[in-house]
Amino acid sequence: MEDDIPPLSPITAAPRAKLAPLRIKTDVDPTSRESLSASTTSKKQATALKILDEYIPESPFDKTVNILRAMIKHIPTLGKEEVFTDIAKEPDLAELSRHYMNFVVFPLRAKGNSTPAAWSLSSRSFEDSLPEGEFESQQARLKKDCLRRDNGCCLISGLLDPSFDSDPSKETIETEAAHIVPFAMASFSEVQRPWAEQIWSEIHRLFPDAKDFKPEHINDPSNCLTLEATLHKQFGKLNWALELTATFHAESLGKNTFVAHDGRYPLPRPSLLNLHAAVAHIYHASGMSDDFEQILEARTQITCLAPDGSTPIAQVLMMVI
Repeated sequence: MEDDIPPLSPITAAPRAKLAPLRIKTDVDPTSRESLSASTTSKKQATALKILDEYIPESPFDKTVNILRAMIKHIPTLGKEEVFTDIAKEPDLAELSRHYMNFVVFPLRAKGNSTPAAWSLSSRSFEDSLPEGEFESQQARLKKDCLRRDNGCCLISGLLDPSFDSDPSKETIETEAAHIVPFAMASFSEVQRPWAEQIWSEIHRLFPDAKDFKPEHINDPSNCLTLEATLHKQFGKLNWALELTATFHAESLGKNTFVAHDGRYPLPRPSLLNLHAAVAHIYHASGMSDDFEQILEARTQITCLAPDGSTPIAQVLMMVI
């Protein structure tokens, strides 16, 4: 598999929502995995890699091995144990690869540069349930909270938002509150609820460090970055990411140290930034990014999609790719 990954470098904003709790499986105990010996892990990895080496592609376009190798490489250490086990137990590896893309990777890819929407979940059900103007009011409040924390600046470029400083001698740029985990993952209809529960359960299983982050936290400042619009859009499209080093590192953009200038609002969660970065790497390393972008462009022409957003992406991929 190619190790060269396109440069990664931001997602979209939203409000505080009243969300019905999901029935998310919480039987993942990360501490139990920490006790696994290095030799056990090594054996599991060797078994999984041997299975992938012996896999026979279904067609010249089969990206199964690319996807599964990308998962092994970029999922954090505790989650790798789950991936090794999945590969060893699942007889249909192509279906397993579609499952990972469907329930882990694609939901983290925001649809646009306004309120984010995952491919399989619609944001309209939440917006439509609010009184007129309330959704916009919540968005504005979230942006204001993040600006206070971030000293009125885009966290990457350092440019001020004009609403924070009216000094005409200073260079300013309009900013947005960009979600790390997309807002659409906490906005779903009853039809979409089983789908949403599966997505959250799978993310908690593979990223146990983010296990305490739930749908009701989606609009917390710890899930948001202050970004200028262009960076925001590309972050949502998984084209760049922030990786945790001694300081936060934006690949291709240099190192950044985040400081909370207003202690009332928490800094972005490292576990969520690591989740976004891992998914961004998998999205590109798997070879699926171009296919998915083409599908999004052609979405309006695909008549098989359910209007409520309940059509699984795996079904669409099987028809289009």
